[in-house]
Amino acid sequence: MFIVTVRFTARPGCEQLLLEAVRAQSVNSLTKEPECRRFDVCVSADRPRDVFLYEVYTSPAAFDAHVQTAHFEHFGAITREWIEQKAVDTWTLGEPRG
Repeated sequence: MFIVTVRFTARPGCEQLLLEAVRAQSVNSLTKEPECRRFDVCVSADRPRDVFLYEVYTSPAAFDAHVQTAHFEHFGAITREWIEQKAVDTWTLGEPRG
């Protein structure tokens, strides 16, 4: 599995707008992309402007397809002015060791 984590910091006053858009992006990704297996949206309890995403795709190619979708493009266009900072990291799911 291919994991993507994203951390957003919303501009002051844009927290709710960003959160609503991220939640819609989650629904779109899960319902329109069969290779998107998980898309969790988390909000920091201590820093309400921070939103953290945990996304799981079947492969790097599935994520590459994700960033080419119309809903991804729309999300980027509408949220651009609401985001103060954004950090994206990618991971591969490690096998448990015992």
